[in-house]
Amino acid sequence: MPLSLERIVRSPAYPDERQLAAILGQVVTGMAYLLVEGFQHRSLTCSNILLNTDGDVKIANQECCHVISEPKGSPRDFGALSSITMELMQKYVKEDGAIGVDNLQR
Repeated sequence: MPLSLERIVRSPAYPDERQLAAILGQVVTGMAYLLVEGFQHRSLTCSNILLNTDGDVKIANQECCHVISEPKGSPRDFGALSSITMELMQKYVKEDGAIGVDNLQR
């Protein structure tokens, strides 16, 4: 997996809606798989989500996974997904911790 989402965030180009949906769909699928298997990543960032030139997305740094007793999502997971989405859509995360995109026209 030669690229991370961090590289996409640092590039001047923005992913279009289709690319964004493909990336985030695979991230959510990966998160769901981990939960079903009894794990929670707890450290999802753009730098540890990898992709290849075919558009395949993988969650890296499995050493950050923790065993959980009941498969349920946590606010930490959803917060990480929100941050990843904001970084892909607008190239930054809001400093005050608010979730949302500033430029809806883009």
